[in-house]
Amino acid sequence: MAKNPVAAPVSPLPTYDHGGGVSRSFPAVAGGLYSLQATPPIYKGGFVVDANPAGTSSLTYTQDAHRIAQGSAAGRILITGQNLGTGGQPHFAEATRPALVAGSNVNAFNIGAIVQPFRDIKTDAAGFPGDAAISGMEFDRVTHPLDPSRVGTGQIVIGAYSYYAGNTGKNFGLYRNGSNIASSVKFNTDMTGGAHFSGQMIKIPASWRSLFGGATHFAHNGIGMAIVGRASNGPSLLAFTMPEAGESPALINGTVVMDFPLANPLCGTETEMNTAQIWNHLTRVAGGFCIPNTDTIMFVGHNWDPRFVGGTIDYKKTNDIGVTSNGYAASKHQAYSDYYWLFSKTALAAVFADPIANPPHMVRPYEHNFFPQSGVSNWQHLMTGAYYDYDTNEMVASIWLGAASRFAYSAAPSFAAYQLV
Repeated sequence: MAKNPVAAPVSPLPTYDHGGGVSRSFPAVAGGLYSLQATPPIYKGGFVVDANPAGTSSLTYTQDAHRIAQGSAAGRILITGQNLGTGGQPHFAEATRPALVAGSNVNAFNIGAIVQPFRDIKTDAAGFPGDAAISGMEFDRVTHPLDPSRVGTGQIVIGAYSYYAGNTGKNFGLYRNGSNIASSVKFNTDMTGGAHFSGQMIKIPASWRSLFGGATHFAHNGIGMAIVGRASNGPSLLAFTMPEAGESPALINGTVVMDFPLANPLCGTETEMNTAQIWNHLTRVAGGFCIPNTDTIMFVGHNWDPRFVGGTIDYKKTNDIGVTSNGYAASKHQAYSDYYWLFSKTALAAVFADPIANPPHMVRPYEHNFFPQSGVSNWQHLMTGAYYDYDTNEMVASIWLGAASRFAYSAAPSFAAYQLV
């Protein structure tokens, strides 16, 4: 069965009125909350980044966990590098973000240049685990549209995790001078919570901060690990305050506002992870952000697509084209699609205020569904990294294998931009 060209509701898709505590039907949302179904995203165009080696890595074979973030200046993007297999991606760089080109012709897209070559976090700052993978990056801008009253630090923040161990080694690093990472002083330490909060960063808007004890950022995960019992089985959120420039804390503490241990996954029970649409063994988060001028935190990623009749989630079995997986995989090789989850500020603030009455694992998205595929679209071209560009008011996503046809002998990603509101 062919997939629908436009994201259609999956029935049932439970939503929840976090303000009134009353369940309601898809897709109504309260005032101040963004609805992707009511206001679908608009694909603005794409670009690519030079896939040639630069420094310690390149964009060849970035695989399905390519992290990206807004760069150290307008028109720049932070990117992770080549995937090293189980060991993940310890490399990151900064590139220019060229002008968008509409349509889906990757060969016509403008090419961004690498302006800060790839660095290996394990070489730069001893203490990261041996199989460290970068799970998120953030440039802490000195001035930021979401919080103009706060003076940022100019640091690049790196979150890392161990694919297998999850909680060994440092998982939080700082490049003190984000505009010159080669000569920057580096520092790394531990962030509480291990792999549940290992580094994808979300700016907290100024108008929200008092609800979260003055915290400046959320850290989150949900990217998938070898041992599901050590991961958050749903998007997680830890409210914390960014260390000041030069500050070297022994531990980054924070307050949990959303977390889904294996005993309490987002879908409800561990058994339901075999079939649940909201979250399952194949679900991955690409990135998260607060949508400006709304009360919404949005997560995007990719997910199992059951719209293929007869498809299941299997473990170490052979799929319909004869490929045997070494873990969980869809029985139908094309049964993967982009996905999104929308959460309410009010629901998260309630957890922060009283986690006993409102446990972090009880939060649910008020809307979730398939995200329209990118202009560069087939079943392999999934969102594997994402951030919100506050200079252009666009969501930017890294598209797995999107530039494979552009660069010879490469499985480099392309990049897509969307207008949300």
